[in-house]
Amino acid sequence: MNARGGESFEAGRARAEIEALLAGPVPASGPTADERQKYTGNWLSSRGAGFVIAELWAGENLDGVYGREWDAAEEQASGHLDALAAELDARWGAHEEVGMAVAVFRATADEPVPPLCTELRRLDAFGDLRVWGPVRAPGGDADRWVGISVNQIDGDTPHFLIAVVTDRPIRELREGEELPAVEVAPAREAPAEVRTPAVEVTSRVVRAFWGPRRESPEELAARWVPTLRRIAELVPAAGPQGENPWTWYRIALNGPAVPLVADVDSLARALAQEDGGLSLVIEGDEGWKVSLSSNAGHESEYLKQSLVCSVYAPGSARVPEDELLASVAELWDPDTGNVLDDDVFDILSERADHQPGDESTGWLMYLSAARAALVPDDLKAVRTPLSTGGVLLDIAPPGDLEAVLATHLRLRDSGALQPLPRPMDRGKL
Repeated sequence: MNARGGESFEAGRARAEIEALLAGPVPASGPTADERQKYTGNWLSSRGAGFVIAELWAGENLDGVYGREWDAAEEQASGHLDALAAELDARWGAHEEVGMAVAVFRATADEPVPPLCTELRRLDAFGDLRVWGPVRAPGGDADRWVGISVNQIDGDTPHFLIAVVTDRPIRELREGEELPAVEVAPAREAPAEVRTPAVEVTSRVVRAFWGPRRESPEELAARWVPTLRRIAELVPAAGPQGENPWTWYRIALNGPAVPLVADVDSLARALAQEDGGLSLVIEGDEGWKVSLSSNAGHESEYLKQSLVCSVYAPGSARVPEDELLASVAELWDPDTGNVLDDDVFDILSERADHQPGDESTGWLMYLSAARAALVPDDLKAVRTPLSTGGVLLDIAPPGDLEAVLATHLRLRDSGALQPLPRPMDRGKL
């Protein structure tokens, strides 16, 4: 995912962004740190010992793109690089081509290289740099070197254009060249969004799954609207106080998160663009965050449809997980659902041979009507019938992994967790 994906390219604007980097500070030393987009976590820039790197543009995702169309995307990226180089040549004179392959591959082999090369390797920015320098920002008194390059992580991912500004010369390393002592890049500094928060935050995941069920964007939006409304009612601290409906942020494959009002028309348009898939996020009071993603509306015989809701809350806060799962079950009519965390995944994988895609329990579990009929009568769980005909099972308090494991094994042996037939021909067992 690229921060600048979906933006049009303008060489003049890219030049202005480079001039702003040139006029800004460049760390003389210290660990390398990222700047990332809010909500998406997409990389925007890196700052480290003697350098700044920033993304200027990113193309479209190329998954499933081949032949002339792929070649056209590559030509577009190269054209953007040429256009920007022409702008900078006019400003600073002819550039120098600096090959980065040796430096980046040495960094990959953990050989000593300048911190800039270590970061370029981490970004998979293997492209040769077009370099100008020494240059100075208008009114500046410090020499800087500027480089630009086009890169691509692999053939399915977008091309992306970066700018490098350093306080030291950028030169090409040669095969077998002995390097003088270089500054070793200090340990990376965690991005701001993944640093230890001021308050302890816990997370839990509410999930629902079902088989083939064709639904239009409008029909899916009619499920989404009450789902989002119900989340606002159950975890009001997770969103803006006094706003109704909440404005969520839509996460796309590329580019920044986009505000999305939780009304039928807005949701239907978004769902039509994403072919039934949708990813939303919202943040409220400190420590509170909710993210949702869905894959729905299709009739795949092999890929289950799903809704996944992750709730992040301050450690002492109560989250009404039972009501969240019950609401998801009654609004989406799934085949199964659960509430769990990574510890549940781990114990089921280690001691119940649970594999990705298998049905699983959590400390709360939803089973559709046919599955509920297979639950052993003597199972120790509080049962709440729902309007779907299914049942909500309150199995254990969060953290009681042994009880969750024991119940999972009982339900698996009873047939209540059996998979839908493959190819799938129904939405529920």
